[in-house]
Amino acid sequence: MSRLLQIDDFDFSKIVYGNPYIKDNIMAISLYYSEQENESQKRKRVPIILKIPTLLCENIYDPNINKIILNMEGKNEIDMSNVTSFLKTFDNKIISDVQKNSRHWKLKNCLKYIPLLEHIDKKQFIFRFSLVDTQDFSTKVFTNTKQLLSKNEYQDYINGNSYVKSIVEFDSIIINNNEVSIYVRPHQLRVTPKKQTIIILSEYAMSDSDYDNDNDNDQTCNINVNSNSCKTKPTGLPITVYEQNYECEFKHEHDDEDNEYVHNSPEHDD
Repeated sequence: MSRLLQIDDFDFSKIVYGNPYIKDNIMAISLYYSEQENESQKRKRVPIILKIPTLLCENIYDPNINKIILNMEGKNEIDMSNVTSFLKTFDNKIISDVQKNSRHWKLKNCLKYIPLLEHIDKKQFIFRFSLVDTQDFSTKVFTNTKQLLSKNEYQDYINGNSYVKSIVEFDSIIINNNEVSIYVRPHQLRVTPKKQTIIILSEYAMSDSDYDNDNDNDQTCNINVNSNSCKTKPTGLPITVYEQNYECEFKHEHDDEDNEYVHNSPEHDD
């Protein structure tokens, strides 16, 4: 089994590419991570399978759309910042390498890039992907107690107010109708319900007056708040978020006929 890569020590210079292949007018270019255990060993290519720290999921699972939308809001600010920085750097790396390899991959001059880190507004970003359920591969979704969920149970847990930790694979660059995107294959998700604030009135707090217009706010009482809970936020992030909100025009860096294929290791697909 391929080892899981960590976003904290990911070396972007080690991203390498397979040879492009085309099916039904869609081009796919496989993504790999080149690593070497020691200097005496030959470098090997492994899939880019990453652990993504826990992020807030505010969309309600819809089996017809089959999307997971993660906000850049984590259980702690360090995780949130690390994921945001990683996805942004990955986007920039792919844009740069597509530009450099455009002649070798025989790409047209004008392409639009759909980023991993999508902008909703100036301050809000999301990362989304589709769950996979095919004959060859199926995403596994677990609860925080390690219970494997069936598809019929997804809506009970991915309900607009949960945290999701994920293991995803950045499988390939997909070029379709002049649009460039990264195919993300989610291997596993762990879904944890977001705890809600529980308020307990520990003392009698009712007004003893018979008049309806009595101001109950004059009464004082002690309010105990569950310290293990966190405040809830409005849910229902729209699923139909416009995807093509980040455009980048790709151009050949050189017009030389001998423009070389840019990569970071000598391996190529056979």
